Amino acid sequence: MDQPSRQDELMAAALAGELTAAEREELDAACAANPALLREIQSLQGLSQRLTNSGGDWTEHAVPVTLAQKMEALSVELSGPGSSEETASSVRAPQVGNGLATNGPASSRPDTNVPAPTRPVRSLPATSPSARHRRRYRRPLLAAAAAGLLVIGGVGGAALSNFQQAPPTGPPGTLGAVEDVQLKGSPTGTTIDAALIAHTWGTETVLAIDGLPVGESYEVVLVRTDGTELDSGTFLGAAQTVTCRMNAAVLRGEVAALQIRNTAGTVLASSDLPRV
Repeated sequence: MDQPSRQDELMAAALAGELTAAEREELDAACAANPALLREIQSLQGLSQRLTNSGGDWTEHAVPVTLAQKMEALSVELSGPGSSEETASSVRAPQVGNGLATNGPASSRPDTNVPAPTRPVRSLPATSPSARHRRRYRRPLLAAAAAGLLVIGGVGGAALSNFQQAPPTGPPGTLGAVEDVQLKGSPTGTTIDAALIAHTWGTETVLAIDGLPVGESYEVVLVRTDGTELDSGTFLGAAQTVTCRMNAAVLRGEVAALQIRNTAGTVLASSDLPRV
C-alpha cells in the first residue's frame, strides 16, 4: 500500500485535531507554496460551514459495532510492518500432510492427519520513528474515509462537523484563529460579516455579503500600520449571499484597518483593527 504523502499526513492531522504548532506552520507554508492545497482545505471548511448553517435537523447516528470493529482491525493491520505479506500468507490454502489436495469423496482422500510442517515465526523488526510517525496518521485517514461515507450516505452533517478540527482560539493575531471584525458604515440595506485569520504567510479575509448592487465590483483593502495599502482581492455584488476568502501578503501584526471600497475608491465599510 502506498504511504501517504507529508501533505496528506498534515491534512489528516488537521482533521483529527492533532496538529502541533510546528505542524501548523508547516501546513501554512505548504498552502502558501501550493494554492491548490489551500483551496482544497478551504473547500472542506466551506462544506462544514454550509452544513452547520443549513438549519437542517441533523441526527447523528452511532457507528455500528461491526463497522467499528472492521475499521479497528484494518487500522491494526495497516499499522504493522510487512502487513501485506502477513495478510497474503494468512489467506493461503492450508497444506495437508502429504502436500496433495483432492475434491474426491472423503474415503478416497489421502490421510490428512499427518501434522503440517511447523512454520517458523518471523520476528518483526523494531519500529522506526518514521514508521511510528506514519502510523500516527493512519487512524485519522481511516476515520476521514469513514466520515466521507457517512456524509455520502446521508447519515448527517453533524458527524463531519464534529469530526473536523475546531479552529484555534485566542486573541487577535493567534495563528489560525478566526477574528471577528465589526465593520462600520455599511450601506443601508446591506449586511456584511467579516473576519480575519492570521497565518505565517499573511492575513486572510473572510466575507459574507448581502444587499450590494448586482454586478458592481468592490475591492477589499488592508491598511498597514504605516499607512500603506494592500489589495486583498475583489468581488462582484450578487443576488445571493456572496461568500469569499481573500489573502494578502502582510502579517496580522502589521494590519491596522480593513476597508471595502467601490470602483471609485469610496470606502463603503471599514474597521479599525486592534493592535497585536
